Amino acid sequence: LLRAGNRHVDVTQPWKAAKDPGKGPVVADALYTLAETVRIASALLTPILPAKGPEALRQLGADPSLDLRRALQWGVGAPGTAVVPGAVLFPRIEAPKA
Repeated sequence: LLRAGNRHVDVTQPWKAAKDPGKGPVVADALYTLAETVRIASALLTPILPAKGPEALRQLGADPSLDLRRALQWGVGAPGTAVVPGAVLFPRIEAPKA
């Protein structure tokens, strides 16, 4: 699921499309697709990571208390939902320098 979302972003390249005012719908679609992909992945992770999954959903502006079957449906996230800033959920682990 996440690989497919990453591939979609690689193909659509919203960072380039954002430079062209006429490509606003392409940017909006790419960002919505990515947000829905991460929302569904977060819902799937909630039973395994009971603190991180709901926090990821909260940061995406999604309801962490949704029934899993409903949470897994595409389009549950409303277009234009603002993300909520929060702590980094999975900080990068730096290898010790030799």
